Amino acid sequence: FLQRGYPSKIVRQAYRRATYAQREWLLLPQSKTHQDSVICVLPYTIHTQPITSMLRECWPILSLYPEFRKQLTFAFRRGKTIGDQLTYSYLPPISAVHKKGHTQCGHCVFCRYCWNTDFIPIPHSSSIYTLHHYSDCTTAGVIYLIRCPCNLYYIGQTIRPIKIRISQHLSNIRNARMEAPLVEHWKTAPHELDELRFAVLRCYTNSRGGDIGPSLS
Repeated sequence: FLQRGYPSKIVRQAYRRATYAQREWLLLPQSKTHQDSVICVLPYTIHTQPITSMLRECWPILSLYPEFRKQLTFAFRRGKTIGDQLTYSYLPPISAVHKKGHTQCGHCVFCRYCWNTDFIPIPHSSSIYTLHHYSDCTTAGVIYLIRCPCNLYYIGQTIRPIKIRISQHLSNIRNARMEAPLVEHWKTAPHELDELRFAVLRCYTNSRGGDIGPSLS
């Protein structure tokens, strides 16, 4: 606790309370008193103590306003560590830096429906569409393609991981929801469910965390 910035006085006081407290007393039900107060939530850092002292000192001045004529109570949350700031990265996976195309993630039940390819043949033409992104079953924010055994394509889009959208298509076909895309063709052709193949055509990301929906439309 000392290494995390807690004052040594507070640590010693808490240690003494824990040492002399009897377990039987701690297990007894206690009545809680509800007081009307203003709760100030702060991250617990080495700067917390000066901030709380300043607020307590200035609280009588703030109490001149009706909104602040209540008891001041502090609550603390864990501050951000270096690990928290390094957790998320906007860089692509290492494998995506040197590889393009669509492939299996290797960890889900939808890998068997995956079309492992780096290009898409264009029907009724000798041309091909080259995939310029790396993608797998977990890629989100995509325009995707579903191929049936008669080499017809269905094009769709989703902001969620592609495997979730594929699971919806599979469920619709399995339960014969005729109003859903693909189902009527799959049932009248007929095709087997295991013959469905999908691939990601394009990936859209937003490093600032905004809505990518307009990019897909």
